[in-house]
Amino acid sequence: MKNVTYIVGHKSPDTDSVCSAIGLARLKELTGDTNVVACSAGKLNKETEFVLNYYGVPVPMVLEDLHIRVQDLMGAEFHTVVASTSLRDAWQIMKDKEQKKTLPVVDDAGKMIGIITIGDIGMAFAERVICEADDNCPITNVFPTSVSVESVMHTEGLVSFQQDDLVDDVRKKMVETRFYNYPVLDIEGRVVGLIGRYDLLSITPKKVILVDHNEFGQAVTGADTAQLIAVVDHHKVGGIITADPIYIRVEPVGSTCTIVTQCYKEKGLTPEKGIAGILLSAILSDTVIFKSPTCTDLDKETAAYLADICGVDAKAFGIEMFQASSNIADRTSQSMIEEDLKAFTMGGKKVGIGQVSLMGMAGFEDVRAELTAAIEAHRVAEGMTYLCLMITDILVDTTELIVTGENPEEVAKAFGKEIVNGSVDLPGVLSRKKQVVPQMTKYFA
Repeated sequence: MKNVTYIVGHKSPDTDSVCSAIGLARLKELTGDTNVVACSAGKLNKETEFVLNYYGVPVPMVLEDLHIRVQDLMGAEFHTVVASTSLRDAWQIMKDKEQKKTLPVVDDAGKMIGIITIGDIGMAFAERVICEADDNCPITNVFPTSVSVESVMHTEGLVSFQQDDLVDDVRKKMVETRFYNYPVLDIEGRVVGLIGRYDLLSITPKKVILVDHNEFGQAVTGADTAQLIAVVDHHKVGGIITADPIYIRVEPVGSTCTIVTQCYKEKGLTPEKGIAGILLSAILSDTVIFKSPTCTDLDKETAAYLADICGVDAKAFGIEMFQASSNIADRTSQSMIEEDLKAFTMGGKKVGIGQVSLMGMAGFEDVRAELTAAIEAHRVAEGMTYLCLMITDILVDTTELIVTGENPEEVAKAFGKEIVNGSVDLPGVLSRKKQVVPQMTKYFA
């Protein structure tokens, strides 16, 4: 997609990061900016799947990274020939199509079997050009139809690219070769486009708006190479540096979707029922149905406003939402680790903190050992000093913090606690942002 602005939340997306992206994208569409795409920075968790399905809102595209790839530069128009095409017809295509000096030769299935260039045609017929150099020289005298592409096409040493190849890798390959245009193939070897040297002259970074985070360490891969347009968030500012001034809106509220809803109001617009429903869901999720210390009066007022639009009781729906996604039996250990995991740098240490919210702890002891082992394996694979997973029981407002790493006792000390059986008991703790991250950051500073 060209000239698109992607709106995306953090990696290991939660309901707030996904729904704020969708809600903000819809607002921009309503205000005339139609070239925006709401994205998820990864697979949706069960809660977010439930929310989107409940309100009939389409699942957003998954944005794997923001690096520029071949598919971002390919034009819509491209031409191929078959082996039996006459050189005269091949030359005519090149002549009519500006800058197309290379033509892929394909079989009946569209798979590339060779390449012909304008230089190949010139060399093949250099000795046949007998008429004087004037525009009235008949083409049929120089390029008879009896001579086909097959007679001069290259079939060895062909250079082509895949749609998802990085442009940086493409540039290096082009320097080593002599063609003007290069075929782009799909995984079956079919030609799906062309990319030329001239396409690399006007490369511009992809445009992105970050929601529900403002640190590149939590952002989709390649965000630091993209053109950052704006940030809408409710977390501490994490030191993003930009080349140009950008729009930044960071407010101390419980959910990014509270801010997005205020943006609708400021524009004099009312979100549709589906959008209102997912915005409400995100507020209920991030504030743990208004129990979290991050919850503000504005969150509650905004939730009431949205609940009225979509015709639900906010608290009753919040309970239904958490129940739909809290069954441990339906989850794998890896999904629990990754579904709401964020990475932080604390005193030079890479620390991961995830959170799983449950409606009661039924079944947890059955998976504890396997889950703890999976947390440690993930920590090692990601090169983290510590990896902590908050198991939060929202029925009784408490969290068990499972800790793996070099010295788990140090994490316990951040809370003035001792570690018991690999975890720290944190009664009254519901918020990672306000009750876990600040304490650990201060301790490891």
